Amino acid sequence: MLLAFTSCSASEPEVPEQPQPVQPGEGGGSDYFSGKKVLIAYFSWGGTTRRMAQQVQAITGGDLFEIEPVNPYPTSYTPCTEVALEERDSNARPAIKNSVANWDEYDVVFLGGPVWWHTAPMILHTFAESYDFEGKTVVPFTTYASTYRDETLQAIVDM
Repeated sequence: MLLAFTSCSASEPEVPEQPQPVQPGEGGGSDYFSGKKVLIAYFSWGGTTRRMAQQVQAITGGDLFEIEPVNPYPTSYTPCTEVALEERDSNARPAIKNSVANWDEYDVVFLGGPVWWHTAPMILHTFAESYDFEGKTVVPFTTYASTYRDETLQAIVDM
C-alpha cells in the first residue's frame, strides 16, 4: 500500500497533494511479486469494479481479464438486481463467454467483483470453479456501496 502524508503550518494554506497515476509496469509486478506473473480477473456491471481492477493493474503490472457473462445482465438497475437475486437464490452458475489464456502461467490472481445481495455475484463462482487455483496466491477484492464488504471478501476466499 502506498501512503502519502501532508503537513502544513499556520503560515501555509493546506493544499491536498494530487496522486500521480501509475503506469502499468511502473513499480509494478516484479517489485511487489518477485517476478511472479499477475492476473487481475474481475466482473463489473456498472464500471466501478473495472476502474478498481485498472488501478490494481497500474500498481502490479498484471494482466486484466474481464469476466463477461454469455447473457449480459440488464443495463437498468432494478431489473439487474432482480436477476442477481434470482441467481443467488437458485445458486446459479451463469456462463462466461471468454476464458483466460495461459492460465497455468499465472502465480498471483486478483479476483474481484461488486457486492450483490450481500455476497459476490454468482458469475464469480462460475469463474472460480472453472480453473485450478492450486499453487496460486489469490487476492480477493470487492467494490460496494455500503455494507457486506467483509462477507463478500470471505465468499471469494471460500470459492
